[in-house]
Amino acid sequence: MHIPLANITPIYKVASQTSSCPPDGTDYKELTMVLYCQVLEQDEKIKAMEADKENQTPSPTGPQPSIHLGPRWQDNFHAMGTHHYFIIPDGDQDVITPFVQYDLDSLFPELLATHGHGCTVHSQPLYASPHTSRTAFYFSHDKLLFHNNVIFTLAVDWVVGLEEDPTLAGEIQHFCLHQKMANNIAKYMGQLRDSLEVE
Repeated sequence: MHIPLANITPIYKVASQTSSCPPDGTDYKELTMVLYCQVLEQDEKIKAMEADKENQTPSPTGPQPSIHLGPRWQDNFHAMGTHHYFIIPDGDQDVITPFVQYDLDSLFPELLATHGHGCTVHSQPLYASPHTSRTAFYFSHDKLLFHNNVIFTLAVDWVVGLEEDPTLAGEIQHFCLHQKMANNIAKYMGQLRDSLEVE
């Protein structure tokens, strides 16, 4: 709290009339000086606090484009170009997303994209990136490698993890889920055929 010096001055005048101190008021001068020093010190503290407040940047609560979102989010641009050609709206125009994230925890893996912290998050299914070199096509017996709950499933998962390619992991997850759904539909169709024969 700021105490103006004018409020301290009357202490000497009022007290000198009612006290038994010497008329020159030496004791009150010392008290006034102590109070005056305290006021000056308090003024310095207040000025320092106000200066500190002015230097602090307020934390915005709304969207913050171009601000990194933290763990799991990656910069979509690198020295060789872009990781994903994911177009998202930016006002009246469309731009390539600056930040991406791989969501491998959902039923079907997704690629998430946004402009920055607090901005709208867009998503699309995650697919494997195209292979630039020529490779042999998978035959039906090769696809057995990616079936779930077989003796070598853990080994395949371990090798896919070593590749450190989320798009490849997402593509395998897509395949496994579709394979499981196809098997369930095939079993259901078999049951329907049996029911039809009975009828």
